[in-house]
Order: sequence, then C-alpha cells, then structure tokens
Amino acid sequence: MTVATLDEVVRLIESFFVHNYLPYLIIEEENSGDEVDSKLINTLELYSFGNFNHYLAYKDQFINISKRGIFKLVVLSMISFVNDFDGYKSKIPIDSILTDEKYAIGKGLALIAFEFDELIISMINDKLIDVKIDDDGLLLVKSIKLRDSYSKSLYKLRVLDEFNDIPNRSLNHALNNLQDWYNDKLIPTRQSLQPKGLKPEIMVQQDSLSTPIKIDLDSRENSRKRKTPDQGA
Repeated sequence: MTVATLDEVVRLIESFFVHNYLPYLIIEEENSGDEVDSKLINTLELYSFGNFNHYLAYKDQFINISKRGIFKLVVLSMISFVNDFDGYKSKIPIDSILTDEKYAIGKGLALIAFEFDELIISMINDKLIDVKIDDDGLLLVKSIKLRDSYSKSLYKLRVLDEFNDIPNRSLNHALNNLQDWYNDKLIPTRQSLQPKGLKPEIMVQQDSLSTPIKIDLDSRENSRKRKTPDQGA
C-alpha cells in the first residue's frame, strides 16, 4: 500500500516550500507495489535528483505534471546549476544558461512562458540562490539551497543513471574522484616530502553508511588497489 496518493504527490512537487524530496522518496519506495506507485516513485526521484532535461528524456516514466510542476522543476534545475558552478568567479552569459542542454532551463521556461530574469528574482527573494544578474550575465555568489545527494545505500535509482545523468549528485562519484586525487596528486607529493621509513595513512570515508578505506601513502600501487569498491544496494 502506497503512502502517498497521486494528488498528494502533485501537491508535494508543486509546493513552494519543499525543495528536497529524498525523505518522501525513500518512504514511498519502501511502501510501493503497483504500476501507479512506480510512476509516483519515478517522479519523486526526478524531483530529488533530476532536472528538466531528465524530464524531457524520460517523460513516459513520470506522472503528468502541470505548469506549476514544470516551474518547480525549472527552479530545481537552476538550483542544480548554481550548486554545480559554485565558486565560479566569472559572469556566465544568460544565453549560455538558457541553451545548456544539460539542464534544459530555457526549454522549461519557454514551455510555461516565463522569463529568466523573473525566475532569478523569485529565487533570490525565496532565498534559494545568491546571485547577481544584469544584461551581461549571471554572477554566482554562493549556493544557499542544496539539492539532495544520491547514495546507493539509501535508495536505488529506477530511471536516472548515476554516472550519466546525476554525477554531481552522486556521493560515490564524488568519492571516486577524491580517491583518484589521493592516488594521482596527494600520494606522490607526500611521498616526496616524507622522511624515509615513515608510512602515513589517510582514512577515506566512502559515505556515511559505509566502512572507511585505509590508504597507505607509502605505496601508490597499493593505494590504487584499495580504490573505492562499488557497493551496490
């Protein structure tokens, strides 16, 4: 028996006050059973981790969403954009944001006849992003609201692909990159600076629910052998 009805999910994804859907997704997935439940879960997965481009790519997998639901997904897509480019110091031309197929923000706005500057102003007023906008482009100050992060230990994706669709939401992907950085950059540098005979170690936590991985900085080859394993749910 499902926890949420279709109407409840619609109200949830359209809500101006909810921007993180992972808790609802986990509860719904644990209690699902039939085909209707499947589309409800897929839609909550989209709003947890995805963006408007994913909606267009896998539209048949989701429930029908209204203009208000599309607007909310565009808002989430813009939050993803700001999260992904947090720390970028140069102005980003507005046209490049609107035409970026990775997020499809321009396509979403066109579908509901909503202007980009109005979107940005509303998100600033709602304290979702901190940016400056003018005719020359968008200057990202900092992320305020963060999208949900994905971990296989909490939920297994049904529609989206972890590494092709949501690499920036994936804890495993981020930690694999961190592991590679340790192997390729930090270990050789530390080896060149450490006195001979010392074997410093670093503990890398794969995610909050997994076992730490011990890296022996005295051996780059051994460190590569301890590369973060894929722990499928």
